[in-house]
Amino acid sequence: MATETTICKVVILSERDQVSIALRTELKKFKLDNDSIFISDKPIDCFEALQDSENSLVIIDWDSNIQKVTLMLESIQTEHKYEQIPIYLIASETTDRLIYTAKEFNATKIHQGELSPSEIKADLTEIFKNIKEISPLREILNAILEKKREKKWAEALDIIVQSSDEIKKSERVVMEWADTLLKLKNYEEAEAKLAEIMTDEQTNPKAIHLYGTCLIKTGDLDGATGQMLKAKNLTPFNASRLVDLGNALIHLGEFEDANDTFNEAKQLDPHNKGATKGQGRANLMLGKINEALDILKELGDPLEIASVFNSAAIISIKMGHHEDGLKLYDAALNALQGDPTVESRLYYNKGIGFMHSKKPKEAHGAFLKAVELDPEYEDAKHNLAVLEGHKKPSTKDGNNPIPSRDLPEAPEGHLEDDSPEEESIGAENSELGFGSDRDEDEVIDEEDSDEDEDDDDQKS
Repeated sequence: MATETTICKVVILSERDQVSIALRTELKKFKLDNDSIFISDKPIDCFEALQDSENSLVIIDWDSNIQKVTLMLESIQTEHKYEQIPIYLIASETTDRLIYTAKEFNATKIHQGELSPSEIKADLTEIFKNIKEISPLREILNAILEKKREKKWAEALDIIVQSSDEIKKSERVVMEWADTLLKLKNYEEAEAKLAEIMTDEQTNPKAIHLYGTCLIKTGDLDGATGQMLKAKNLTPFNASRLVDLGNALIHLGEFEDANDTFNEAKQLDPHNKGATKGQGRANLMLGKINEALDILKELGDPLEIASVFNSAAIISIKMGHHEDGLKLYDAALNALQGDPTVESRLYYNKGIGFMHSKKPKEAHGAFLKAVELDPEYEDAKHNLAVLEGHKKPSTKDGNNPIPSRDLPEAPEGHLEDDSPEEESIGAENSELGFGSDRDEDEVIDEEDSDEDEDDDDQKS
């Protein structure tokens, strides 16, 4: 007699026909018809098949291409669905890498060894039973992830804080807690929270990677790089992790190593936009302008390309290489002619670069050019007025000016690079004029970084 299940869709990623056929045969005994069972060896097709179904099961043949397996698991994690979609991993043998991956992506069940019909039936029966029995922990995690999908970070944090002491001690909840604090830019709190589970024995790649992200945010780049390398050694085929590692290396000035890391990420996931931007940024830092432009053409959007030039220029200036940074703005302006909006933003940011290089006259010329290209560009107009003595720098509260740390009464704007640091970790466009959403009268403290990038950016 067939056993019923609440699962409406089963998505199978496998390159082995015999495995797919065996799974389909047993799934039909649970009253799942052919339309409810999707099989492919392409991660993107599998992920798209999940989009239209609320109650799904993912079955992944670990012995298939490991890059495809990782891409599939990353897609589920990026969508914050890893608690709602049970994952059944099938492997011919158990390895440390399999165990670490299962831990990172919260796999529901691992099958090792030969796959007989009776073993498939037993595994599926156990999985379907667990789905029906929702524990208090799973209920809380599902509620948290629902808020995170809606980008309601404060509400997600409220759910965590109001949960029981026992649930708050769960490693999975601690990771969600720290990740939510990162989204709210409470970086030191996030690091402290994650430190609670960061023992020498910690082998969850997700926790280690997240801790590395916290360390980047709090300025410990060496420590961050060490953590991300550790996570990479545990699960080396995670493209998003490699992108974050590459960006950490760029901030350390290790441009060749960063470029190699971005190239590795691109080989794993050719469509990873974060890897493309990282390759471009690394080549710009190495002075390979033409190579960078060839890579960045893939982005298509001139504003995105300009943003990568912007971040590379900012990193150079922050490292004290002022002339190199300013030359990158010249290179961008030369390469991206014809779009007044893009050109005006580049001139605006070049003006900020001149101010940090103690060149107010040149800054005035850059801001003037930005206004000529875009007469409605209020930030550039404001900075012109400040330099000409017609206006004081704007403030956060209207009363207490917040001067630049280098230049008293500096014009509006500060050097802020936009390189991403998380699977997930804000917008690629920085607050220097590329898509800024700040209030007209707000000045942002130079130390307040807004470097996060949408997770989707690494998946696009």
